[in-house]
Amino acid sequence: PWHATNGAWPRSSPDKHALVEKWRSQPGMLGLRYGFLAEPMRGWLADGTLDWLWAAAERAGVPIAMLATDSLAHIGRIAERHPGLRLTIDHLGGRGGTTTLKDDASMAHMPELIKLARRPNIAVKATGAPGYSSGPYPFTSMHKYLRQIYDAFGPGYTLLRFDRSI
Repeated sequence: PWHATNGAWPRSSPDKHALVEKWRSQPGMLGLRYGFLAEPMRGWLADGTLDWLWAAAERAGVPIAMLATDSLAHIGRIAERHPGLRLTIDHLGGRGGTTTLKDDASMAHMPELIKLARRPNIAVKATGAPGYSSGPYPFTSMHKYLRQIYDAFGPGYTLLRFDRSI
């Protein structure tokens, strides 16, 4: 899960703190993005393994995007402990392309996601709606969820991308 091709580094790297501090000075590096859907990475959100990362990214002003459906409560605690850390939750808070669930079944996590709206340093990326919908464009089964996210997080914290090609 940590590959140089996606701008990440091994967790054991001795200079990982310095890498975060200099991250945005590299061409094309605007932030970090991780998938926390499987172990061991999912556990790292809860067990303190990445506490250094949250602190370093907060200090350096490096935003972090993440796919972490099963760990939304942990993300809320991270955001609370690091109010200057900007976090973005990918794919409507769902499992993205790793799920076969459709419509309401794909959005069972919505109550946990909406709770995160009270944290001003959390945004939601509204992508993946076509993949979660069993119907064709305009993917009407997702409209109520997009509305809930928009209403809860507001326009400044809902990053919209609605692609009809999927």
